[in-house]
Amino acid sequence: GGGVEERAVQQEVDQDLQQEQDQLDLDLQQLEQDLQQKLDQLEQKKLNQKKLIKLLHK
Repeated sequence: GGGVEERAVQQEVDQDLQQEQDQLDLDLQQLEQDLQQKLDQLEQKKLNQKKLIKLLHK
């Protein structure tokens, strides 16, 4: 048969894939957080520029 061995290999493969999936999920979360931070910074810059323009036009 060799069924047991095959199953063991299959389990190992599944575990590897699951670990990769978990790692990708973590990477994705990290990227989303970084992106959100950059967006927030951009919004802040825009606000600051608007304030600056208002000051200049007084």
